[in-house]
Amino acid sequence: MLAESCESGSCDDNQKQFKGIFLRYFGDLATAAGEQRYRDFVRRQADSVWLRDRDSLNRIGGRRAGGTPNAVDWRTQAPGLEALIAAAAQ
Repeated sequence: MLAESCESGSCDDNQKQFKGIFLRYFGDLATAAGEQRYRDFVRRQADSVWLRDRDSLNRIGGRRAGGTPNAVDWRTQAPGLEALIAAAAQ
């Protein structure tokens, strides 16, 4: 899983957004390259977001592998959605 060094809850705005930006463009690379292992990586990230990174209100946190603390705000929602969108495009 993609992880930030700050996942203990001290991530700044840029760090919270990084995983989404990375997966968006890595998904584009996976499609262009036709590499199954790249597609599998994108899918695993999205699966983890969906299965482990949502709270009871379906808000997406910043920790792809789940666990606590897992801050939830727009800065974590957007990258989580980017992961799901990148996987859907595969």
